Amino acid sequence: MADNDYKVGYKRPPLETRFKKGVSGCPDGGAEIKKKKKAERERRAAQRTVGDVLRDICNEQVPVTINGKRTKMAKLEIMVRKVVDQAATGDRPAFKDVRDLLARTGQLKPPAERGDQRSGVLVVTPVRSREDWERATEGHRLPKDPLHGIPGAEGLLSDAPPPRRGPPAEDDDD
Repeated sequence: MADNDYKVGYKRPPLETRFKKGVSGCPDGGAEIKKKKKAERERRAAQRTVGDVLRDICNEQVPVTINGKRTKMAKLEIMVRKVVDQAATGDRPAFKDVRDLLARTGQLKPPAERGDQRSGVLVVTPVRSREDWERATEGHRLPKDPLHGIPGAEGLLSDAPPPRRGPPAEDDDD
């Protein structure tokens, strides 16, 4: 059959664009590339440590319901929440686990030691009479009522003894 006798048409592609015998249909070597990629994945999987696998499992997101709302959360966060909830209900081993975890992560240190720049210390002194207060502060740089404006502080510096707290003593006739 001569080239000029060949008619191009339906189910008759041009001769020059047909697949050639003995030549791959994918000259880029698709099957070879897939084999190389598969071998690379297997090599990486063989090099993974137990820690790598554990980290991947703990970071997996799973659906959970919290306060009636559906959300996704990492498995590690779910585990920590569960242990903290158990500790909050009085489970002593869980409480010790949470305490140890907080200590290891540095959360039990005062904020200043953790590097928090906005930390401070609140000093609460016991209730005193006005004379004791003035004697302790030597009366300097304080207004007449230093607790003025603080809600619930009315009468804390009065001359009357502080109110007794707790159950009444047995010898009281109240």
